[in-house]
This record gives sequence, C-alpha cells and structure tokens, in this order.
Amino acid sequence: MITRSFSGGSGAEPTVGIEIPKIEVRFQTLSIEGDGYVGTRALPSLLYSTLNVIEGVIGMIGLSPSKKRVVKILQDVSGIIRPSRMTLLLGPPASGKTTFLKALSGETDDDLRITGKMTYRGHEFHEFVPQRTCAYISEHDLHHGEMTVRETLDFSGRCLGVGTRYDLLVELSRREKEAGIKPDPEIDAFMKATAMAGQETSLITNCVLKILGLDICADIMVGDEMRRGISGGQKKHVTTGEMLVGPAKAFFMDEISTGLDSSTTFQIVKFMKQMVHIMDITMDGKIVHQGPRENVLELFEHMGFRCSERKGIADFLQESFNYFHIGQQMMEHLGVPFDKYRVHPAALVKEKYAVGRTPVVANTLGTFTLQIVFVLGGFVVARGDIKSWMIWGYYASPMMYGQNAIAINEFLDERWNNVIGVPLLKERGLFSEEHWYWICIGALFAFSLLFNVLFIAVLMFFNMPGDTKSLLLVDNPDDNGRRRLASNNDGIDMAVRNAQGGSSSAIGAANEGSRRGMVLPFLPLSLAFNHVNYYVDMPAEMKSQGVEENRLQLLCDVSGAFRPGILTALVGVSGAGKTTLMDVLAGRKTGGYIEGSISISGYPKNQATFARVCGYCEQNDIHSPYVTVYESLLYSAWLLLASDINDSTRKSYDLVELNPLRHTVVGLLGVDGLSTEQRKRLTISVELVANPSIIFMDEPPSGLDARAAAIVMRAVRNTVDTGRTVLCTIHQPSIDIFEAFDELLLMKRGGQVIYAGHLGRQSHKLVEYFERVTKIKEGYNPATWMLEVSSPAVEAHLDIDFAEVYANSALYGRNQNLIKELSTPAPGSKDLYFPT
Repeated sequence: MITRSFSGGSGAEPTVGIEIPKIEVRFQTLSIEGDGYVGTRALPSLLYSTLNVIEGVIGMIGLSPSKKRVVKILQDVSGIIRPSRMTLLLGPPASGKTTFLKALSGETDDDLRITGKMTYRGHEFHEFVPQRTCAYISEHDLHHGEMTVRETLDFSGRCLGVGTRYDLLVELSRREKEAGIKPDPEIDAFMKATAMAGQETSLITNCVLKILGLDICADIMVGDEMRRGISGGQKKHVTTGEMLVGPAKAFFMDEISTGLDSSTTFQIVKFMKQMVHIMDITMDGKIVHQGPRENVLELFEHMGFRCSERKGIADFLQESFNYFHIGQQMMEHLGVPFDKYRVHPAALVKEKYAVGRTPVVANTLGTFTLQIVFVLGGFVVARGDIKSWMIWGYYASPMMYGQNAIAINEFLDERWNNVIGVPLLKERGLFSEEHWYWICIGALFAFSLLFNVLFIAVLMFFNMPGDTKSLLLVDNPDDNGRRRLASNNDGIDMAVRNAQGGSSSAIGAANEGSRRGMVLPFLPLSLAFNHVNYYVDMPAEMKSQGVEENRLQLLCDVSGAFRPGILTALVGVSGAGKTTLMDVLAGRKTGGYIEGSISISGYPKNQATFARVCGYCEQNDIHSPYVTVYESLLYSAWLLLASDINDSTRKSYDLVELNPLRHTVVGLLGVDGLSTEQRKRLTISVELVANPSIIFMDEPPSGLDARAAAIVMRAVRNTVDTGRTVLCTIHQPSIDIFEAFDELLLMKRGGQVIYAGHLGRQSHKLVEYFERVTKIKEGYNPATWMLEVSSPAVEAHLDIDFAEVYANSALYGRNQNLIKELSTPAPGSKDLYFPT
C-alpha cells in the first residue's frame, strides 16, 4: 500500500506531470573550527571561571591575546549528497562526524566558525529554513518518559506538520480533474489521510510503528532513568521514528545503529533504502571515502590496507583509515553550479515555525524562580511584612493574584458576613474589596498570555544555555604508544581466553597497566539460576485491546551459570529480555513476580549481602554533570568502599584508560563534556572502584566505534582475568569483541534461551551447534550469522522452535548438571556475611 501510494500505483502522478520534490546537498571546502582551553583551564571552578572572564574582556579590547587554542574540527571537506542515494559516513572518535552532520542540517553551535559553502539545490541556508527542510537525528535518545511510544510519534508528527503534502495533493487533484483521471479509491484515501495536518493520530504514525517494529510496544511508556519503559534498542527506534513521521526530505542520521542487533539494523536500513528510492529522499549516515560502495575494499587494498578474514568491512574501515578522499569526478561535478531556478517550489521550506528544544537544562533557574514566586506571593510572607523596596515582587507574582482571587471569592461570601470575612482578609494582608476579584482574574489571564508568548519566542529564537567549549588534552607518550599498538593492519589486539585455558592473543603491555589499579582483595563468587520466570501486570493498554491474561511474561524458564574468571556474553535481539534478566539476577526489579532459584556460590541469594559484592553498569550513563572524572571516581570510592581502607588505596584504582581525561568535567549528555564512549568508560570505572566480585554490564560497547569498544572490552577482559565474574549484554558485536568472550547465553524474543555454553576457539562450538540448521559462509562473522539463523523468519520458514531444540539437547543437560554443582556449597565454605 505504501509503495503503491508514494510511487503512484494508479499511474496518475506521471500522467499529470507532477514530480516529487528532490534535495541535492553540496558542500565545498567546508571547514569548521572552534576555541578550547588547554588542560584544567576548562574546569568551571571559581578561580578559572573568573580568570577566563577577565581574560575574555581584556582580549576583546585587544590588550592581551586569547589563551584559548584553536580546534580544527573539519578541514576543506567537499562532496555531493544526491537524492535517491544513501551515503554512509564513517570515522573514528573526534573526527568531526557529528559536527559535519549538524552543519549540513543547519544545527551547528553558534560559537563555531564555519567557512566554505553549503547549498541545497543551489540555495544557501539564508534563502530557506534548513531545520524544516531536513532532519538531524541525534545519537542521544532523549524522550519524555511518561508518554507512550504512539503518543511520542503522534506528538512529533503534529509538531513537524505535513509539509508540502497537502499542497501537492491539491495540485494533483486539480490536474487529475482537468485530465479526466479517476484515482484509485484506496490510494486516494491514503494520500488524503497523510496530508491532513493537526490530527491527534495519523496513518503515517501507524505505518512507521509497523515498519520500525514498534507496534508491539506502541502503547507502553517510553520510560527513562527513573521509570520502567521500553528497551534501549526500542528507544533508538523511537528516536528515528520521531523524524520519519515528519515531512523532511533530507535525513542526517547520527549513529542510528547504536544498541541494535544486525537484524534490526538491517530492517531499518532496508526501509530507509526503499523510502530513499521511492521518495527521492536524500539520506546521509555516519567521509573517509566517497564513491561506489562496491569499490571501497579495492581502493583500500591499493593503498596498502587489507581487510582480515571474518572481520566486518565497517570495522576494518574505521580501524585502518581516517583521511577524507574525493575522486576527480566528484570535483568536476562540484565545479558545475546547480541551476537553482529549476528547483521545485515545494522542495525547500521557507516559512519558519516554532520548534521545540530539548529540555536538558530547562530547570537551570526554575527552582530559584519558584522560590521567589512563593516567598513574595503573599502566602509565606504577608503583604504587610514585605519591605517597600521589595513590594514590586509581590505585584509581579502570579501566585499573589491566584491566592487573592480564591480568598476574596470565599471570605466575601454571605455566609461569612463582613464581621468575620473582611477582618480575616485584612489580617493576612489580602485585598478585601470585591472589585479586586476581577482584577486578579484578569491578571491571571494576562500572565497566561504573556508566558505563552514568551515561551514561543524563546523556543523560536534562543538556543539552550550551555558552554560547549572543548577541553584540549596534552599529548601523552604512553597514550600514543597504546594508540599505535591498537592501530595495526590486523585489527585491535584483544585478549581472548576460552574456557579451556587457551589464549588466542596475548595480553599486551597496555593490559598490564590496567591491571595495576586492582589492588584490593576480593572473594571470587559464582552465580547459578534455574527455571527463572518473570511476570509483570498486564498493561491496561493491552487489556483494552482484548488481551485476557492478567500477567505478561517477560522471562520464560531461563537457566544458566556464571563462574569466576569466565566472561559471559548475553546476546539477543531487541526485546529479548537481556536487560530484564540481568535486573532480575542483580535484584534490581522492585515490581513484578519472580519465580525460580538463584544461588551465590551454592547459597540462596540474599539481596542485602549480595548488593555488597555486586556491581551493575547500566546502559544509560547516569553521572553528575558538574564534577570531573576524577571526582566522580573518588566520590564513588568514598561511598562504596569499606571505611577501614586508607586514602591512598582509595585513589589507586584503574581509570579504564581515562587518565588523560581525569580533570575533564563530565557535562550534560548531548550538550558538553564527555563523549558517548568516554561516558561509557566512566560508567564502568565507577563500578570497578567498589571492588565487586560479580559485575553486570548492560551493553558496554553500545554506541562505540571499533577502537573505543576495544578499549572498553580490554578493560572488561582485564577485570575477568583477576578472577571476577562478569556478565555483559551485547547487541551486535564485531568479531574482535565477540571472540573476547568465553561463553554465550543467547536469547530470543519472548525471554527464552536458545543457546548457553562455550564459544570455543573462533566460536567453533557455537557454529557447530547452529550448523545443524544451515552452514555458515566462509569468513562470515559468527555473531551476525547466529542472529540471522535464529530469527523468527527462519524459525517460521523451517517450522522450528530453537528454544524447544535447546531444551531437548545434550547441551541443556550438561548445563543442568553444572547448575546443580554450583548450587551446592563447597566443603568448608561460608555464606556471605557483613557485620554492618
């Protein structure tokens, strides 16, 4: 239906000569730079902030040069992004990918200096409104947690509008009428439904929900750090869907595959490819090379870079190359100016509407303002007690007018009579004349109108407060050595040790440096769980759709065991229940119903003592934004370590290669401070300083490129090698990351286990298990292959249930024996006990 509608299944659009508007984006010699302080001068301390302000004022009058250092983000970037094409943008951290995408979408920060030329169909940015012509999709999933998925997309659709759909439909109907063409009724109804603005819910929302796989959670709250909601992968879908429901004709998508498995990512990209080809949309993804995709490996081999076997092409490109390359043909096309007079009038949006801002720092002055309003509103402090020089605050407070209107309406009523009501009003400093009631009502309406006008004006013309200046790091020779070690042609050196004690790669000198930080003794512990089920109350939205059950099952008969010194990967598609299982095992579920047994080194789990030896790294990196990395870790050590540990030991911990950033302020996500991969490493470090015996990590490599993920996983590997028990959930790992694990627990949607056991050298045990269904292609990533062969589509095609196959296998029997062994206390052992 969608394809027929947009492509003109009835043949009406081509017949009447209507062309869908297209966007071609060109950028020539684009350079972007900013200013940043070096080292600790970027810290927002009282001393440095004062010095920065003074130096800034002196620099403005030319008495002293600026102490800031110029940061070159992009240098002489040129290229063309054509309609009906998808462009992939690759690059390592700090290569300017996000800045480049924001520049093309017209959303760059005001403190950045941009040179060069960017045009849409020959028009520069001042000739139209780029924010409404294109859409930048952020890598950060920032949503209102109390809204459902459907409400979020509907609200986004109403805010973004329908663009030129209505005008095109009117023109189409007029030409069809003149030509005597009768459109197909279904297609005509669809196009009219999608062209109507201001609808509470739209057909476009339903289509996007279905295509992105969000229909199964459409009526569930999105959730946030404090509210239970949809999974992290589903939140990424919602972030993408918020822009797809709008009328944008060019999409600049930043890290849309973060936290998604290959199957889900492929579904999204496949949909976008269809949309690009059908609608002639321009789409740019995350430019080391611009040209035909089929020739990229040939080009890199010609330059001396060869892709190793079983390595993903995208991982290879990021690891081995970080320079922009443009062919002569591209430069020739850029030399021919675009004829802007041939542009479709509906291609570029020139009307500016109010657009919402992300409420990351919306409460910066909110608390202080509310205190003033409350104190001077006449309730906390009566009017007669307010000093004359502050009485203006009394008349400027909306609360004063509301309180007086309510009090006058009540105490001037006949049942109180003037003997009681009027003295009461006067005693509290309230007005006692009836006409003040109408004055207060009018003032409240005036305040409402004023605040709404100011709100719209601020959203339209002002950006969020926040300092985005950079922190420049002083080069460290040791850090450069590690970087050279990690940049060889064969990929990144990962410490891989299988359960039999073999090692496929040695732990290098860099790993020894990480191991030095772990100086505190701990007790190695195992964790075994058997026949675990988890239920929640059936959401009211699903009951309203005819579901009769009272409980919704999220985990179904899950069993497994995790041992010290063995790194286990918990893998599954989005919505398989990976995070739910970890939350149940870690005791983080405060609601729902849990069945089954969980034991720690043979003893039943006691949450009060287990919490003292357990660490949990969440998928969402939640940190205090106003402290430095070093302060975050030191504060965590003071809170989590025992009181008898001395100060020097508290400060001698591993920073997971964050030493160069120890004095960097954490900052607000998406505004300033640490990048995504740096926040992820800080999240792990905060838990490691507590010296736990068992660590749960929810997607530690999520959102990281190959090198950054390798740094994180190298730290995780070092943690396991000290004898700790570590469980990590991962979505779609590269071959290097996947084979750093010793064992695998694979789940499918519905919370069922379909594989639990050793990976073996080069994942041969996993491959042998699933090759009973289909053979793996030579050189193929086994992590990608196992998700593909165990997908619901393959199950339906083969008429097989992999959960049932696993439950009847010999592997399941061996795992049950292991669980029974680990659920029995060892001779001479004692249960966990802490005196406090």
